[in-house]
Amino acid sequence: MKYFICISLFLLSSLDYFAQNFEEVVPLRNNETLISELKNNSSSNKSNRDIDRKPFIYIVDTLELPFFDDFTKNKIKVYNATKTDENISLKVLFGFEVNGEHPETLDLVYTQTYSKTKPISGPIQFDPNPILYVTFYNENGEAISADTGWTNIVTEFDEGQGLVSYDTLEPDQTFINTFDTLYLVADDNSHWITPGDESGRGGAYINNNLQKDNLTQGVATFDGIDAVGTPYNIESETAQGPADTLESKPFNLDPEMEDVFLSFFYQAGGHGNEPEVDDTLVLEFFDVTNQTWRHAWSRAGGLDEPGIWSEQVWLRVSEFDFLQPGFQFRFRNYATLSGMFDLWHLDYIRLGAERDSVSEDTITDVSILSGLTSFTGEYTSVPYSHYLNHFDILQADTVNLDVRNIGVLDANVLNINYEISDDQGNQIDFFTTADLNLPKQSVRRYQFLQGDEQIFPDVQKEYVDFNFTAWYAISGNNDENINDTIRGNQRFWKYYSYDDGTAEQAYALTGAGIELAYEFNTPEPDSLRGLWINFPRVLVENAEDFELELMVWEDTASDPIYTSEIPISPKYSDGNEFTRYDFFEPIYITGTFYVGYRQLQSDKVYIGFDKNTNAREHILYRTGDKWFKSSFDGSLLMRPDFGVDPSLGIEEKKKTQSGFDMYPNPAKNFITIVPKNRNSRLDIYSMSGQIVKTEMINSKVSVNISDLSTGIYMLRLIDLGNGIISTNKLVVANK
Repeated sequence: MKYFICISLFLLSSLDYFAQNFEEVVPLRNNETLISELKNNSSSNKSNRDIDRKPFIYIVDTLELPFFDDFTKNKIKVYNATKTDENISLKVLFGFEVNGEHPETLDLVYTQTYSKTKPISGPIQFDPNPILYVTFYNENGEAISADTGWTNIVTEFDEGQGLVSYDTLEPDQTFINTFDTLYLVADDNSHWITPGDESGRGGAYINNNLQKDNLTQGVATFDGIDAVGTPYNIESETAQGPADTLESKPFNLDPEMEDVFLSFFYQAGGHGNEPEVDDTLVLEFFDVTNQTWRHAWSRAGGLDEPGIWSEQVWLRVSEFDFLQPGFQFRFRNYATLSGMFDLWHLDYIRLGAERDSVSEDTITDVSILSGLTSFTGEYTSVPYSHYLNHFDILQADTVNLDVRNIGVLDANVLNINYEISDDQGNQIDFFTTADLNLPKQSVRRYQFLQGDEQIFPDVQKEYVDFNFTAWYAISGNNDENINDTIRGNQRFWKYYSYDDGTAEQAYALTGAGIELAYEFNTPEPDSLRGLWINFPRVLVENAEDFELELMVWEDTASDPIYTSEIPISPKYSDGNEFTRYDFFEPIYITGTFYVGYRQLQSDKVYIGFDKNTNAREHILYRTGDKWFKSSFDGSLLMRPDFGVDPSLGIEEKKKTQSGFDMYPNPAKNFITIVPKNRNSRLDIYSMSGQIVKTEMINSKVSVNISDLSTGIYMLRLIDLGNGIISTNKLVVANK
């Protein structure tokens, strides 16, 4: 019996190992959030993108101590001024200046010249001409060199006749002045800058999703991605070198200051790729006297437990060359430059004088860590109509708010509050809870118990975002107020989702014929019409011709109730984008159901993977005849959608019917469509599920398909009078 049990355990372990070998989670090639923000013209992260900043000159003021940044807000300087901004003033530029003047041209000689005076009596007098001091300027109005010389014009004055004459010497050099207008941009409340000569490198990424176990509301993340969200090096997968930079503004220090310390916390990896031994985080101080950067501290990868915050790092700033007006510090990382690799996170950076690195009471601060948990329980979004009809099922019993006391003293929290408003700004709910004690150096989850009443009203829209604000009031032991409030939204669209819309990594299965199933449950009988999927780019080449068969199951013990008639191909994201793949017929769903696909090749297909939500128990895959649950914590960026095609505005039927004839098939240049009813619309879909041609059909018609590539297409004819959908396959032959 014991022998049998050992074999059984071995077999079970082998099966688990065998199953785990089919799935993996890998880093992303791009920072999809940064790319999305850039595409949407968001200025929040454009801080280091403009290499050529002319005609703008950005004034940088000097910061005073004490300095603090916990990255709750992005305080990297933004270089996106326009000429009509209120904080703009004008500055006229010139190429050179001569004794305070700005002539259009200057003829200069490099030997002393003299002016002559012929008196009424006596010899001619020679008076030396004044020295001309010339200063030359660059295109930004900065002095770059200087020279001296004399005018080439010799003046002769005859006192007897009262006449003045001039003699022009051949100049040694002639200068032509250039004039331009620059726009001076007044400084703002930013903390970090990007020097013009390092714009290509860019700054760290300010976010609240890539770190683990939040210290406060945000972090500065360093990796191999530049400031526009793409790799520093796309030519080599293994290229390594300097990557991100986070550089402070100048500080007003002086040698009389005592006990000046810089302190911070760091974390390796987090929800991203972990740095290895060759991947370092470096801190440098600016030597004001010698105008150079000097090494102050560094940390190599592989030395820290991933995802764990370090002890607070303390560094004394004591040298005379540092304790000067103009002192700066900067963090840099050295990483693999081909993607989101080798992540480091920084938080709670402070610089101040008269600091005590020994005393324990160095921090007194309480911070909200992240937004309220979803009001719809494990789902981040549910179809709005489903919620309105079944709020008693879909509404969470509690919503939670995590708060950290980062200090060493207990905090007396007076109350924790939240307010919800609709998309017009009208308050629809307010909640407060009192739970006074927040122990030192602890995280506490405050719970807001929800009643039986419906929270979110019907605003007569198909989908809507409700906004919330959460904050707390505290009595003492809270030096920083910036992290006391947080904002977010509760989304009601036409789909179910577990994810928060942002992929930190990518999930993939290996093997031809392997099937992926994602479990959902709807209390509303409804027709499933499509599937939203995020396919991000990863380090390996994403092939566009991979094929997947979309599938829907009522349970994993039975065959699927839907398998797409033609495969789809992934459309890879350029910034947290989801692609909708329509089912060619509505699928009637109620209760538990699964959506997913079957891979037709052995190559890996990567799906966006959210590490800040966890739907692991709902992710399954099948190889052979056995289903396995995923071994990775996280959520797939895959969303079943119940929305009706917005161009129809009518109720579709549950099943399709034959509504048209088509010939020839296969075809090369034209097909003939014969509808059974007038007022129809024909959509032609590619194998990737995208509409490539649309025609309005009222009678027998010839449709030009000469622009379609060779391959298989799906035709869908929608009767706009009764909503009946008819489908057929079309083969476009070689031309």
